[in-house]
Amino acid sequence: MSKSHTAALLTAWWVTTRPVGSALVVTTAPTQRQVSAILWEELRRMHARFGLPGEISLDATWRIDGQLVALGRKPADTDLVAFQGLHARHVLAILDEACGLPDQMWDVVEGVTTSATSRLLAIGNPTERGGRFEACFAPGSGWHPVHIPVTGTPAFTGEPVSDDLLAVLPSREWVDDARRNWGEDSAAYASRVLGDFPKQNVDALFTWDDIQAAQRREAVGAPLPVVIGCDVARYGDDQTVIAVRTGWAVRVIMAYRGESLTHTAGILTQLSKRFAGATVHVDDTGLGGGVTDMLRENGVPVHGIIAAGRASDPEVFANARAEGYWRTREALALGLISLDPDDDTLARQLADQRYLLDSRGRILIEPKDKIRARGGASPDRADAVSLTMVQPNSARFKGTGTYYKGM
Repeated sequence: MSKSHTAALLTAWWVTTRPVGSALVVTTAPTQRQVSAILWEELRRMHARFGLPGEISLDATWRIDGQLVALGRKPADTDLVAFQGLHARHVLAILDEACGLPDQMWDVVEGVTTSATSRLLAIGNPTERGGRFEACFAPGSGWHPVHIPVTGTPAFTGEPVSDDLLAVLPSREWVDDARRNWGEDSAAYASRVLGDFPKQNVDALFTWDDIQAAQRREAVGAPLPVVIGCDVARYGDDQTVIAVRTGWAVRVIMAYRGESLTHTAGILTQLSKRFAGATVHVDDTGLGGGVTDMLRENGVPVHGIIAAGRASDPEVFANARAEGYWRTREALALGLISLDPDDDTLARQLADQRYLLDSRGRILIEPKDKIRARGGASPDRADAVSLTMVQPNSARFKGTGTYYKGM
């Protein structure tokens, strides 16, 4: 019995065991096909086989006597305000392939299942780290997690099932092929076979192990210049974040919204005096340019870093942002950086960063608009930390690859 088949059964049970008009089932998934062609196709078969009441339309809507009792929508088709307006005494919300749903959709369905008689079901494969689905499996999350690895299915347990069902379940041969093709230590094997969240996404910029190791690492000072990084907020929900790197110890010391550029310039000026000899690095894109200008007027040693600007090694990196983040990745992998053990937001933002290659094979960091499109938060804290790793002039350090001076 598949996850979607189970969800379809729950939908039918929820609707048919409660008075018409008092119950509502809302289902969603990352794509329209996953909504209509998987869960709702299962539901249509059940409806026909068991003679369930009402009618189910091709647009994933179930009505009984004209009363809406269930509907399925994908996020891109959903007006979130209208979605929030769906109410009933008994609401069941189903998140299919929940790992691929944006945070906004989680917020919406949690908002319509607030009554004591409502429930929320999230199902899916653990393909990505750092998201809301993974958080459901954390101790004390308040969720009831159910973990079923492939090795817990009838082909491995010997549980008696029909031949028809056994034919569509993962076989021992399939697992052997997966082990041989992917490797037991691969993210794909962990997710698809063991049912575990992988240590990192395939395109993850940072490994979770490196991040956690940096959080456990003692902050040891070093005779290196102090660098202050500032990512200036551009949108309403974004934060202006200031991070300080002293030696290899990097800490976010301030994050806020709604303050003026003058306020930010004043704080950075004070910090440059507090940390004698410190250099300030400001993301000079957009509003950050105004902060950079004010700091120069105040006599503060400042470098404006244009994220989309030319990298010092343009054959390897598509832009300066990619170079700064990659230096952070290398320093983490080498076991150099110490991060705040209590800064879970920074850890999550770092874990959520992804990289890709452009048409010339150069390293590129996933743009912020794409992060938002898949439901991620703006990586303000991670950006500020990466800015502390950037220096205007590069040098090559023996055995460590290319690093910026001052690292």
